[in-house]
Amino acid sequence: MLLIISVDQIVSHQRRRSQHRIREERGSKIAFGVFMGCGAYFGSGQLYTTWQPGGMAYRPIRRQLLSPNQRAAASFAGAAFGITAARQLLASHGNGERFALWVGRGPVALQDLVDDALLRLKAKRLELERQRREAERKAWLRENTRRATIVRPQ
Repeated sequence: MLLIISVDQIVSHQRRRSQHRIREERGSKIAFGVFMGCGAYFGSGQLYTTWQPGGMAYRPIRRQLLSPNQRAAASFAGAAFGITAARQLLASHGNGERFALWVGRGPVALQDLVDDALLRLKAKRLELERQRREAERKAWLRENTRRATIVRPQ
């Protein structure tokens, strides 16, 4: 019996660890995708070309090389590359995997903070709603109830 209990505890601990690792892996993919997508969008905005118009232009004009749609496509490609790089790092067993999991802890912690804040807001809203209902009930009782009168037959 003790063996069954200890095995159950080990299995539940492993399940918690695997769920935590899955969350860290997902966070790592998100972080790498966001970093690479933002980097690609910013980097593609730094690409310029010079153009010398005809006529009486004194100096060449500097124009962006990519249109806004092309910059968006570059950011999507960068995000896809970031997700793929995170998958490759997570598949390697060593320092790359540890680094990717370390990066993934940031989004997981942020998600936990947001979830906790939303739960606190929901609990506060429910408590205020309960207090409002209780106040309405007490007001109704004050208005609709009165002292009982005792009638004695004579």
